[in-house]
Amino acid sequence: IAIISDDDATSIAELQDIQREKSDTVEITDFKSISDFVTWKKRIIEYNQAYKNHEIDALCILNYHTIREDPEISRSMLPKDVMYWTTNNCIVPTMGMRDFAIADGVLCGVVESSEDHGREAAAYAAALLKGVDIKNLPVKISGTGLTMVNLDTAKRLGISIPESVQKKKKKVFQARTE
Repeated sequence: IAIISDDDATSIAELQDIQREKSDTVEITDFKSISDFVTWKKRIIEYNQAYKNHEIDALCILNYHTIREDPEISRSMLPKDVMYWTTNNCIVPTMGMRDFAIADGVLCGVVESSEDHGREAAAYAAALLKGVDIKNLPVKISGTGLTMVNLDTAKRLGISIPESVQKKKKKVFQARTE
């Protein structure tokens, strides 16, 4: 697989963590941190060619929320605009690591739930407001994650997801159309 992401500090740290991890089952052939939409689009087209040449089997889209339309502009594009273009131009099966990515059009993933993260953060904030010492709040690591698939993206890619598989997924999305 190849991995593409925006270039904010969180994404760069995540990419570094992924690079340090070794897998016996998955070969990561490329990591790209991108700041602007022109470069993003160029990389997606290059990944399409790599897929056609059997150099990659899938593309992991890590983060895309700080992509700027122009490198000289500091304001980020709307993430849905980045993903709309991506899902309509990428022929490579995509996977994501966040539930919003699958909702935005990434094909599939075993992902962290932003709702779960929000609930945990709210619970910790409430505990802190009640006077609980932060030292008494344990660091939590996400569990196994949610298995998710986007049926519209699967259809666009010509991938059939059997109903029996769909029933096993925690969430099945129809893509956002905007």
